[in-house]
Amino acid sequence: MTDDNVLSLKGVSVFQKNKLVLTNVNLDIKKGEFVYVIGKTGSGKSSLLQMIYADIPVEGETAEVCGFDITKLKKRKVPFLRRNLGIVFQDYQLFADRSIQENLLFVMKATGWKDKSKMSHRIIDVLSLVGLIGKLNAMPHQLSGGEQQRVAIARALLNKPKLILADEPTGNLDPGTSNEIMRILTDICQEGTAVFIATHNYNLIQKFPHRVVKCEEGTLVES
Repeated sequence: MTDDNVLSLKGVSVFQKNKLVLTNVNLDIKKGEFVYVIGKTGSGKSSLLQMIYADIPVEGETAEVCGFDITKLKKRKVPFLRRNLGIVFQDYQLFADRSIQENLLFVMKATGWKDKSKMSHRIIDVLSLVGLIGKLNAMPHQLSGGEQQRVAIARALLNKPKLILADEPTGNLDPGTSNEIMRILTDICQEGTAVFIATHNYNLIQKFPHRVVKCEEGTLVES
Protein backbone atom coordinates (compact mmCIF):
# COMPACT_ATOMS: atom_id res chain seq x y z
CA MET A 1 0.00 0.00 0.00
CA THR A 2 1.41 3.41 -0.93
CA ASP A 3 1.58 6.25 1.60
CA ASP A 4 -1.31 7.95 -0.24
CA ASN A 5 -3.69 4.98 0.02
CA VAL A 6 -5.90 4.30 3.02
CA LEU A 7 -7.37 1.26 1.25
CA SER A 8 -5.77 -1.11 -1.24
CA LEU A 9 -7.57 -4.22 -2.52
CA LYS A 10 -6.13 -6.42 -5.24
CA GLY A 11 -7.65 -9.70 -6.45
CA VAL A 12 -9.89 -9.84 -3.38
CA SER A 13 -12.80 -12.24 -2.75
CA VAL A 14 -15.52 -11.38 -0.22
CA PHE A 15 -17.56 -14.06 1.58
CA GLN A 16 -20.86 -13.81 3.47
CA LYS A 17 -21.73 -16.96 5.53
CA ASN A 18 -19.29 -19.03 3.42
CA LYS A 19 -20.98 -17.84 0.22
CA LEU A 20 -18.81 -16.02 -2.32
CA VAL A 21 -20.35 -12.55 -2.79
CA LEU A 22 -17.68 -10.66 -4.75
CA THR A 23 -14.58 -11.87 -6.56
CA ASN A 24 -11.50 -10.27 -8.14
CA VAL A 25 -12.15 -6.93 -6.41
CA ASN A 26 -9.52 -4.27 -7.14
CA LEU A 27 -9.84 -0.89 -5.44
CA ASP A 28 -7.55 1.86 -4.14
CA ILE A 29 -8.83 4.78 -2.10
CA LYS A 30 -6.46 7.66 -1.36
CA LYS A 31 -6.30 9.97 1.64
CA GLY A 32 -9.00 12.62 1.37
CA GLU A 33 -10.77 10.86 -1.52
CA PHE A 34 -14.58 10.56 -1.68
CA VAL A 35 -15.89 7.39 -3.35
CA TYR A 36 -19.42 6.03 -3.81
CA VAL A 37 -20.18 2.33 -4.27
CA ILE A 38 -23.47 1.65 -6.05
CA GLY A 39 -25.29 -1.49 -7.22
CA LYS A 40 -28.56 -3.35 -6.93
CA THR A 41 -29.85 -4.65 -3.59
CA GLY A 42 -27.93 -7.85 -2.82
CA SER A 43 -25.06 -7.01 -5.18
CA GLY A 44 -22.49 -6.91 -2.36
CA LYS A 45 -22.18 -3.25 -1.35
CA SER A 46 -22.76 -3.83 2.37
CA SER A 47 -20.62 -6.98 2.31
CA LEU A 48 -17.76 -4.97 0.82
CA LEU A 49 -17.95 -2.46 3.68
CA GLN A 50 -18.21 -5.25 6.28
CA MET A 51 -15.11 -6.86 4.82
CA ILE A 52 -13.20 -3.59 5.06
CA TYR A 53 -13.92 -3.28 8.79
CA ALA A 54 -13.05 -6.98 9.28
CA ASP A 55 -16.55 -8.22 10.11
CA ILE A 56 -16.61 -10.96 7.46
CA PRO A 57 -13.88 -13.10 5.81
CA VAL A 58 -11.67 -11.96 2.96
CA GLU A 59 -9.16 -13.68 0.72
CA GLY A 60 -6.89 -12.19 -1.90
CA GLU A 61 -3.53 -10.97 -3.06
CA THR A 62 -3.72 -7.63 -1.22
CA ALA A 63 -6.28 -6.35 1.28
CA GLU A 64 -4.78 -3.48 3.26
CA VAL A 65 -6.86 -1.04 5.27
CA CYS A 66 -5.14 1.87 7.06
CA GLY A 67 -1.90 -0.12 7.16
CA PHE A 68 -3.47 -3.39 8.37
CA ASP A 69 -3.36 -6.56 6.26
CA ILE A 70 -6.91 -7.81 6.85
CA THR A 71 -6.28 -11.17 5.15
CA LYS A 72 -4.12 -12.09 8.15
CA LEU A 73 -5.70 -9.96 10.89
CA LYS A 74 -6.14 -11.78 14.21
CA LYS A 75 -9.44 -11.15 16.07
CA ARG A 76 -7.66 -9.46 18.96
CA LYS A 77 -6.21 -6.90 16.50
CA VAL A 78 -9.56 -5.94 14.94
CA PRO A 79 -10.25 -3.15 17.51
CA PHE A 80 -6.89 -1.55 16.55
CA LEU A 81 -7.96 -1.51 12.89
CA ARG A 82 -11.35 -0.01 13.78
CA ARG A 83 -9.75 2.86 15.67
CA ASN A 84 -8.61 4.07 12.24
CA LEU A 85 -12.11 3.75 10.78
CA GLY A 86 -15.35 5.64 11.30
CA ILE A 87 -18.44 3.56 10.58
CA VAL A 88 -21.85 5.12 9.88
CA PHE A 89 -24.93 2.90 9.57
CA GLN A 90 -28.31 3.60 7.96
CA ASP A 91 -30.16 2.95 11.23
CA TYR A 92 -27.87 5.10 13.45
CA GLN A 93 -27.31 2.32 16.06
CA LEU A 94 -27.43 4.62 19.09
CA PHE A 95 -28.15 3.26 22.58
CA ALA A 96 -31.75 4.35 23.25
CA ASP A 97 -31.29 4.36 27.05
CA ARG A 98 -28.22 6.65 27.08
CA SER A 99 -27.77 10.34 26.39
CA ILE A 100 -25.81 11.53 23.38
CA GLN A 101 -22.80 12.19 25.62
CA GLU A 102 -23.05 8.69 27.13
CA ASN A 103 -23.31 7.13 23.65
CA LEU A 104 -20.07 8.83 22.64
CA LEU A 105 -18.31 8.03 25.93
CA PHE A 106 -19.15 4.34 25.48
CA VAL A 107 -17.30 4.24 22.15
CA MET A 108 -14.31 6.14 23.56
CA LYS A 109 -13.94 3.77 26.50
CA ALA A 110 -14.26 0.78 24.16
CA THR A 111 -11.45 2.12 21.98
CA GLY A 112 -9.02 2.81 24.79
CA TRP A 113 -9.56 6.43 25.85
CA LYS A 114 -8.70 7.01 29.54
CA ASP A 115 -8.22 10.75 30.17
CA LYS A 116 -11.63 12.22 31.14
CA SER A 117 -10.64 15.78 30.25
CA LYS A 118 -9.46 14.77 26.75
CA MET A 119 -12.63 12.71 26.29
CA SER A 120 -14.86 15.69 27.19
CA HIS A 121 -12.95 18.00 24.84
CA ARG A 122 -13.15 15.51 21.97
CA ILE A 123 -16.91 15.02 22.41
CA ILE A 124 -17.41 18.81 22.27
CA ASP A 125 -15.19 18.95 19.15
CA VAL A 126 -17.12 16.30 17.20
CA LEU A 127 -20.56 17.56 18.21
CA SER A 128 -19.50 21.07 17.14
CA LEU A 129 -18.44 19.68 13.74
CA VAL A 130 -21.95 18.30 13.15
CA GLY A 131 -23.77 21.27 14.71
CA LEU A 132 -25.19 19.46 17.75
CA ILE A 133 -23.31 20.91 20.71
CA GLY A 134 -26.65 21.82 22.34
CA LYS A 135 -27.80 18.18 22.32
CA LEU A 136 -25.11 16.80 24.64
CA ASN A 137 -27.56 15.60 27.30
CA ALA A 138 -30.50 14.78 25.01
CA MET A 139 -31.73 11.21 24.60
CA PRO A 140 -31.83 9.71 21.08
CA HIS A 141 -35.66 9.65 20.98
CA GLN A 142 -35.65 13.43 21.50
CA LEU A 143 -33.76 13.93 18.22
CA SER A 144 -34.99 13.87 14.63
CA GLY A 145 -33.68 11.21 12.23
CA GLY A 146 -31.27 13.72 10.71
CA GLU A 147 -29.96 14.72 14.13
CA GLN A 148 -29.47 11.08 15.10
CA GLN A 149 -27.48 10.50 11.90
CA ARG A 150 -25.36 13.56 12.70
CA VAL A 151 -24.64 12.01 16.12
CA ALA A 152 -23.64 8.80 14.30
CA ILE A 153 -21.21 10.83 12.17
CA ALA A 154 -19.85 12.56 15.29
CA ARG A 155 -19.33 9.11 16.84
CA ALA A 156 -17.50 7.98 13.70
CA LEU A 157 -15.15 10.97 14.00
CA LEU A 158 -14.14 10.44 17.66
CA ASN A 159 -10.87 8.66 16.89
CA LYS A 160 -9.90 10.97 14.00
CA PRO A 161 -10.27 8.15 11.45
CA LYS A 162 -8.33 7.88 8.21
CA LEU A 163 -11.37 6.40 6.46
CA ILE A 164 -15.14 6.76 7.01
CA LEU A 165 -17.35 3.89 5.82
CA ALA A 166 -21.02 4.81 5.45
CA ASP A 167 -23.71 2.28 4.53
CA GLU A 168 -26.76 4.08 3.06
CA PRO A 169 -26.29 7.00 5.50
CA THR A 170 -29.23 8.92 4.03
CA GLY A 171 -31.51 5.90 3.47
CA ASN A 172 -34.00 6.87 6.19
CA LEU A 173 -33.90 10.63 5.64
CA ASP A 174 -35.86 13.17 3.61
CA PRO A 175 -34.09 14.95 0.69
CA GLY A 176 -33.31 18.16 2.60
CA THR A 177 -31.80 16.30 5.55
CA SER A 178 -29.92 13.98 3.16
CA ASN A 179 -28.28 17.02 1.55
CA GLU A 180 -27.27 18.28 4.99
CA ILE A 181 -25.63 14.93 5.86
CA MET A 182 -23.79 14.90 2.52
CA ARG A 183 -22.47 18.42 3.10
CA ILE A 184 -21.07 17.33 6.48
CA LEU A 185 -19.39 14.26 4.92
CA THR A 186 -18.01 16.41 2.08
CA ASP A 187 -16.54 18.89 4.59
CA ILE A 188 -14.96 16.03 6.55
CA CYS A 189 -13.44 14.69 3.33
CA GLN A 190 -12.01 18.10 2.45
CA GLU A 191 -10.22 18.07 5.83
CA GLY A 192 -8.33 14.95 4.65
CA THR A 193 -10.44 11.97 5.79
CA ALA A 194 -11.32 9.50 3.01
CA VAL A 195 -15.04 8.70 2.69
CA PHE A 196 -16.50 5.53 1.14
CA ILE A 197 -20.30 5.48 0.85
CA ALA A 198 -22.66 2.72 -0.24
CA THR A 199 -25.82 4.29 -1.65
CA HIS A 200 -28.88 3.78 -3.86
CA ASN A 201 -29.48 7.53 -4.06
CA TYR A 202 -28.47 8.64 -7.55
CA ASN A 203 -29.85 12.15 -6.96
CA LEU A 204 -27.25 12.64 -4.24
CA ILE A 205 -24.48 11.43 -6.54
CA GLN A 206 -25.56 14.02 -9.11
CA LYS A 207 -25.69 16.80 -6.49
CA PHE A 208 -22.42 15.80 -4.83
CA PRO A 209 -20.40 14.26 -7.67
CA HIS A 210 -17.38 12.13 -6.78
CA ARG A 211 -15.76 8.94 -8.04
CA VAL A 212 -18.20 6.01 -8.40
CA VAL A 213 -17.54 2.25 -8.33
CA LYS A 214 -20.23 -0.38 -8.90
CA CYS A 215 -20.93 -3.88 -7.59
CA GLU A 216 -22.01 -5.71 -10.72
CA GLU A 217 -22.13 -9.39 -11.73
CA GLY A 218 -20.16 -10.51 -8.69
CA THR A 219 -17.28 -8.06 -8.93
CA LEU A 220 -16.44 -4.35 -8.60
CA VAL A 221 -16.08 -2.07 -11.62
CA GLU A 222 -15.33 1.62 -12.09
CA SER A 223 -18.55 3.37 -13.11
